Amino acid sequence: APLMRKQLAEKPFLTGLSGMLASALLEVLLSKGMEIMFQTILTVVGLIAVLSMGFPALMLACNNSTTLEVTFPMKEYVQIKPQVYCPLGPGFYSLGIRENLKQILGTRWLARLFLPVRGGVELRHGICPRAGVEGSVALRDRLRQVEEEGVKNEVRSCQELGFNPGPQVGVFGNVV
Repeated sequence: APLMRKQLAEKPFLTGLSGMLASALLEVLLSKGMEIMFQTILTVVGLIAVLSMGFPALMLACNNSTTLEVTFPMKEYVQIKPQVYCPLGPGFYSLGIRENLKQILGTRWLARLFLPVRGGVELRHGICPRAGVEGSVALRDRLRQVEEEGVKNEVRSCQELGFNPGPQVGVFGNVV
């Protein structure tokens, strides 16, 4: 092991970031053993997985956006009267950073930021999200406008709204 350390210090076999990581793992292997090296590798892989999946959700929460608003901007509608649909604009679900983090992390959200504790599973936030204050006011204003002025634009099909209805189904349930 001392000879290998000496050779590694004098002449590294890889350069750059990969060389630095390989040297660090080799040093862990030589000084601490195989189990600690495997644990280090698994910890780094797990950290990358958690950050790659959790960071986008936290960024959306801090920006007061939902995945629906970002993925399908102006493609979500709500029925305010029979055959009258109103588009939901960006920021409709804006509840503030604190409430957004509470919805993602659960009721014990502050503890979950620093400790590995359960926050509970709340499906209602994904199934039926609550509108923000500005979104509710805008929707009430739109409803009042429709009641006073009537409907200005009549849409005959969902294709006019930008929706893809999918394939047509025939009489016997097969796709035409």
